[in-house]
Amino acid sequence: MSNEYSSLQKRVKTIYYLEKQRDNLKIQLNSLDKEIMESKQLLLDEIKNNQLTDSKMQYKNKVFYYKQQKKYNPMTQCYIKQQLCNYLQSDKALEIFEKLLANRELKIKEYVESCESVNKK
Repeated sequence: MSNEYSSLQKRVKTIYYLEKQRDNLKIQLNSLDKEIMESKQLLLDEIKNNQLTDSKMQYKNKVFYYKQQKKYNPMTQCYIKQQLCNYLQSDKALEIFEKLLANRELKIKEYVESCESVNKK
C-alpha cells in the first residue's frame, strides 16, 4: 500500500511540476508578445522617419535579447521566427516598404534634378 502511495505522490508531484512549467512558459510567451508588439511599433515609427537601419538593429536587439541573457530556448526562438515571418508576409509591411521605396526613389530623382540644374548653370 505504501508503495502505491509513494508512486501516486511522485506522479502528483510530476504533474504539479509540469503545470508550473506550462504556466511559466505562458508568462514568457505573453511577455514576448508584448516585446514584439513594442518592437513592431518602434520599427513602424522609425520607418516613417526614414531611419530603417537604426530601427532594424533595435528590433533585432529587442527580439533576441533573451539569447544574450542566457535565457535562450529553442521554442522561444521558433515562436519569434514564426511571428517575424507572419509580420513580414503581411500586406501592411509590404505596403510600408513600398511607400518607403517610392519615397527613396522620389528623393533620388529630386537630387538628380538638382544636380542637373547646378551643372546647367
